[in-house]
Amino acid sequence: ESMSYDTGMALVPFLQVELQEGWRISRPDVDDSAENYNNGFATFVKNIGLTRAMSIAGTVWNDADATTVQEVDEIGLTGVRVFIDDDGDGEYDDDERSVVTDAAGRFDFGILATNDSGYRVVAERPAGWKTSTGTIMHVDMVNLAERELTFGFYAEPELQGLTAAFSHIKLGEQIDLTVDTPSDADGEVAQVFFLHDADGDGQLSDGDRILNVDHSGADGFTLSRPLDHLPRGYANILVVPVDADGIIGQTTTITVALSHPDWQMPDKAKLTYVEADGTQVQVQLRGGTADISFTNPEATVWQVGRNYQVVGGSTNIYEIVLHDTTEKSKLQIRTRAKDRNADRYASLGGIVSETPLNQIDARMVDFHDLGIALVGEAYARQLRMHDLYGDAIILMEGVAPKAVKIELNDAWDTTKMYVSSEVSQLKANQWLAGEIVLPSANKIQIREHLSTNLLLTDPDVRYSINQLKVGGGMFETSVVTATDINKIQVGAMVTSRVLAGGLGPNLPGTGEGLANLRSFQVKGNRDFNRDASLFVDSHVAAREIRNVKLKNPQHIDTGLAFGIYSDNVRAGKRVDPFLLHDYEELLPFYTVV
Repeated sequence: ESMSYDTGMALVPFLQVELQEGWRISRPDVDDSAENYNNGFATFVKNIGLTRAMSIAGTVWNDADATTVQEVDEIGLTGVRVFIDDDGDGEYDDDERSVVTDAAGRFDFGILATNDSGYRVVAERPAGWKTSTGTIMHVDMVNLAERELTFGFYAEPELQGLTAAFSHIKLGEQIDLTVDTPSDADGEVAQVFFLHDADGDGQLSDGDRILNVDHSGADGFTLSRPLDHLPRGYANILVVPVDADGIIGQTTTITVALSHPDWQMPDKAKLTYVEADGTQVQVQLRGGTADISFTNPEATVWQVGRNYQVVGGSTNIYEIVLHDTTEKSKLQIRTRAKDRNADRYASLGGIVSETPLNQIDARMVDFHDLGIALVGEAYARQLRMHDLYGDAIILMEGVAPKAVKIELNDAWDTTKMYVSSEVSQLKANQWLAGEIVLPSANKIQIREHLSTNLLLTDPDVRYSINQLKVGGGMFETSVVTATDINKIQVGAMVTSRVLAGGLGPNLPGTGEGLANLRSFQVKGNRDFNRDASLFVDSHVAAREIRNVKLKNPQHIDTGLAFGIYSDNVRAGKRVDPFLLHDYEELLPFYTVV
């Protein structure tokens, strides 16, 4: 645009540009005006840059019926972050532009500059919600109608109350399982299905059988039926909520123990039986009674003097259910083979108790199926076991007045341990899969190898772990604690991690809440030669590490963090400086708190 005026007149040039919709001034602050004279007239030239303007706004709403269309009665969702994903990774970064939806679910980024690639807009999925429209939308310059974006989410049906009026059910008896007034964010759940999880995968599958359901209205949904058709053992029942729109919510799995006691063991009794391989087994209980079930349905128990003996062929004990035990009660299982030099172990499905004990001593027992389950307020001050196979668990829900001791030979497959009591000592030959969850532990000693997740949860103790010693190596192991760790000593560490204070509320997002690690040492052992790599694709993180000793580190670049991450670390002379990092360098490897 240009404007001419008489130089003899004291006029100030004024320029007004009227923008059409969809355009904006791109160079408002650049003074590149020019002045030319021609026959007494001056011509001023002003260059103004215009560019297409883009305004991205929209709504995030509760798409209750998951139809992707916002109905009149479907309201907006407040407090949902919507951001422009500049790097295209689907995760929000601090330098990316973002807005939060208001009370009506509206968001508006205002005026944005155009670019050739357009904008990638992401709405973060609220916890407990599913998306009906998708969480990512792309806005380009061709189809301007996409500037008004809509993101729909719907709440997963949720079971608000779940009660199971059983712990062990005899075959042929009734099972009572009630879901109390289940509801989701929009109201009551329309139906709850109970299914026998035949393949044990915890998900709906073609082979799962629907069990009878009694709908009792406001009182919830009740499963009540004989269980003759279910297999003997431990059956998984899936509880599946479905809302009025047919949306299937998160399933819940409940394990039902289908026991069939063959004999009730009195107090201070001693039972002897022979297994198929000739192993003689002796069970002794002091302080309480027990229901015992055998794998051989023909097995019967005869009393011989003060003792008892199983007759009717060889058998194994499938399950021991303890009753009326006290803190002085002891359960002991021993084996004897004809050949004294042969290793013979009893085979047992599980031991269950709802009352506390002083000791369970089953050192010559291989556990299958359940393992040991001390439920409710039950605990044992001392557990001694041999091998755990399959999906066996060690469960101790009760809190003992003093720290408990646990000894185990080998844990195979996916063995899991959940203990609510403080542990003074946990000893095992090796633990090759599964999970260990404890409040805290004074000493954990693994003679050979550890390959599991270890979680220490008590936030009120000085040390989550006072001492962790692994004679062999940690392989694909995760150690995460709520508070400080005093000492860790391992033979090797491969694709593993240690996060001291990793259960802090702000981790791993900011580093706040990190705890200390006084000493960390990878020293090797006779299984590793001098040239072996002992610290491979692993990392250790703590606020302060006072002593670090490593041997032969190696980084294969498997995508894992590598090295020691701490803002204050004292490393020995043999630790290469390239292994030491500030904690902030670890954050890119952790995108979810």
